[in-house]
Amino acid sequence: MMPYLNKKLIPVAVIAVGVLAVGAFFYINQRGGNALSAQTAAEKAMVFINQSIKKQNVTASLVDVVEESGVYKIHLKIAETEYDSYITKDGKFLFASGFNLEEQGQLPPVE
Repeated sequence: MMPYLNKKLIPVAVIAVGVLAVGAFFYINQRGGNALSAQTAAEKAMVFINQSIKKQNVTASLVDVVEESGVYKIHLKIAETEYDSYITKDGKFLFASGFNLEEQGQLPPVE
C-alpha cells in the first residue's frame, strides 16, 4: 500500500507547490511588486514638471504626496499657485489633474 501512496503523493505535492508558487507570484505583483515609493514617484514627477516649465523661469516644489485610490496624489506649488497631480505607482503615467466622480453633481444620472 505504501508504494501506491508514494506514486500518487509525489505528483500531488509537485502540483500543490506549483500552484502556491504561481499564487505567490500573482499576489506579489498585485500588491505592487514593481511600485515605486510615494517619495520616489513624487520626485520623478517633480523632475518632469520642472523640465516642462523651465522656459517660464518658474519652478515647482513638492508640498505633499499621499496614496489615494491606487495612485499617488502629489500636492505641488508652482510660483504661488498650488495644484494636485497624480502619478501611477509604477511612475509611468503622470496626470495633471483628476476629477472625483463620486462627488455629487459630477456624473449624469444612469438610465
